[in-house]
Amino acid sequence: MSRIMTTVITSFLFTGMGLAQASSSSDRETISLLVQQVKELQEKLKALEAKQSDSEATPPQPTTFQQDVAEQAADRINRQLLRRLCTNHTAFSGAASER
Repeated sequence: MSRIMTTVITSFLFTGMGLAQASSSSDRETISLLVQQVKELQEKLKALEAKQSDSEATPPQPTTFQQDVAEQAADRINRQLLRRLCTNHTAFSGAASER
């Protein structure tokens, strides 16, 4: 994306330079304002790209709600497993004592 923007900006700059040679002073002012705006946009683009690369480098942290839901689900699963183990152990102990 930055290559496309650089190409577009460069073409605007070259076009502006060519027009500036054969234009009046008001046109030159307009062109210089456009060049300034292009430079500002380039700076903003660089800042956004840097911000985007920073955000991609650090994975998003789970929210408190997500952590709570995950903990509740883990607790529920652990309780179910414990019940099954107790049920199986009781059944196994009863079968062993009958022998």
